[in-house]
Amino acid sequence: MLNFQTIDDLLKQKPKKVAIAVSGGADSMCLTHLLAGWCKKNNVELHALIVDHKLRTESSDESASVKSFLISEGINTYILEWKDAKPKSDIQNQARIARYNLLTQHCKQYGIKHLFVAHTLNDQAETVLMRIIRGSGVDGISGMAPKSTYGYITLLRPLLKIDRKQIEEHLLNVGWSWVNDPSNLNHKYDRIKVRFILNSYAKEFNNQLIYNRLSLLAQNARATKNYLTKRVDIAWKKYVRIKELNYLEIDNSVHNLPQEIKKRLFVRAFKYLNPKATSPRLASLTNTIKELKTSANLTKTLMDCLLQKNIKNTTICLELGKNPLALDLKINEVNLWHNLKITVYKQGLVAKPLGKSGWEYLKGLGLTKPAKTPIAAIHSLLSIFDGDTLVSAPQINFSSPNISVDISMN
Repeated sequence: MLNFQTIDDLLKQKPKKVAIAVSGGADSMCLTHLLAGWCKKNNVELHALIVDHKLRTESSDESASVKSFLISEGINTYILEWKDAKPKSDIQNQARIARYNLLTQHCKQYGIKHLFVAHTLNDQAETVLMRIIRGSGVDGISGMAPKSTYGYITLLRPLLKIDRKQIEEHLLNVGWSWVNDPSNLNHKYDRIKVRFILNSYAKEFNNQLIYNRLSLLAQNARATKNYLTKRVDIAWKKYVRIKELNYLEIDNSVHNLPQEIKKRLFVRAFKYLNPKATSPRLASLTNTIKELKTSANLTKTLMDCLLQKNIKNTTICLELGKNPLALDLKINEVNLWHNLKITVYKQGLVAKPLGKSGWEYLKGLGLTKPAKTPIAAIHSLLSIFDGDTLVSAPQINFSSPNISVDISMN
């Protein structure tokens, strides 16, 4: 029978509340059983969260049935419904994004910072093989980590070294049933194709050995990834300067670094400014870095950021044309705009880039550009509008009377 050891290893300090994502399948039901016992022993409040994607007609009945069972076991259980219009393509990925959004929204509402998910040894092996087939590098084949972050939530995966056979045996021993999702047999999904490949070799090879070897590959790749991350941490402190007006300067001597460290450093720089940006294709990133190294002066765009190289350094700021993000700001709450946290105390305000016209307006009021600051960085600065009126540009200390704005880095 499985025990609490891995949960204890992942949670060195006991939180007051934790949550678990429950599909009703064997994996999540097993972890729910273990976690319920652990929470009872440690006086921790448990929230079981069932996401009903409403992609199948029977999903609502299944969700209600699982909820009823868990409540009978004394577990606080919630059904979270995906009510948005359903996509016609990329369904599994879009459903995953919706699922994690619903889960994290519930956690935020109830002050929960730890979310357990029931990924297993089998899931890890499938993920690694799927990414090998797609041509992923070290980061991709490192698979899923036992502990990771999603927004402000910590994701915990205690079952990554436990296979499905052990999980089903545990459930049979404790008398808990589970639901079999028919989508697990649908070969139009990449994961199911990979699962079929692994199962097809069960006779030729020891299936358990394949899962363990792929899991070991993930662990080794993750160790390499962690090493590279530490090297990038060192390079970041040496070569990157974060400027007050939310742009970066990277010393041109950065090009003396090994290519792999340099690539990771530039991607980190882009994501520092624009955390939700999608990582670039390897060819685009490699070509951009090559041009930065060989050109005396260069202007490029990548990951919705603008790069400008001069004789001493390369500046990186948000690209104005690709970042017209207008965000309706909620009063007395922390609002996220790119890499900034914003709190306002007046209703109806909107955050967006300052832009050229905004800067011309401020120049008319007598403001001047700080020395050596790229004009592109000024144009991409956070500004706050009340209707069509610019009322605050907090990074350059402009504010209309009675307008108060608090900002900090995310």
